[in-house]
Amino acid sequence: MIFQAVYIESFLLGFIGSLHCAGMCGPFVHILNSRSAPKWKINLAYNLSRTLVYTTAGFILGGLGETVDKYFINNLAIFSGGAILILFSLAYLLSGKRKKASEDMSFFFIKLSSFMKKNRNIYALAFMMGLSAAFMPCGLLYGAYGLTLTAESAVYGAFTMLFFSLGMYPALFAIGFASNYFMKKIPADGIRIILGIFMLILGLSTILWRLYLIQTNQCH
Repeated sequence: MIFQAVYIESFLLGFIGSLHCAGMCGPFVHILNSRSAPKWKINLAYNLSRTLVYTTAGFILGGLGETVDKYFINNLAIFSGGAILILFSLAYLLSGKRKKASEDMSFFFIKLSSFMKKNRNIYALAFMMGLSAAFMPCGLLYGAYGLTLTAESAVYGAFTMLFFSLGMYPALFAIGFASNYFMKKIPADGIRIILGIFMLILGLSTILWRLYLIQTNQCH
């Protein structure tokens, strides 16, 4: 089925993107794991809450795409989602060597980091940090939201973001258990290019496939 392919794409997007976005999420995961508590519990709380909020966002965006296509402009969600993917893919490909997102958003990260250090309940903090992940200023995340719009169904949208979240588990758990090592070893610039190309392919293929279906009268 076509949506099985979308789930694979969203998983790969999360997996590839998590390596690049370690520069953004990595410092927070590092702070969480610097507390004297079992790392597996901290990382599980963080990632499960992140999955919960991503899946909820996917449900909302998928339902929004379905509503727009059904009651307003047919295929608008598909083309909008593809355009969002292309837009953020170009942002990655054309950005060149630049400061990390944590430096670009220094005020945001300084305030959030300060709050994290003051909070004493590490598990509640980890859970809240996971919930805040849906609102991070991250091009990868917004690209995933664009892909979710193309699902044209609340349920399909939820599963799209679920698989996107699961794709990020290996890198984020690795950072959680060995943050000092992985923060230094991840080749951010090379991953940025791969991620940009992958997002560009997803965006273009989404739009071209829908245009093909329209031209051959296979689209509702």
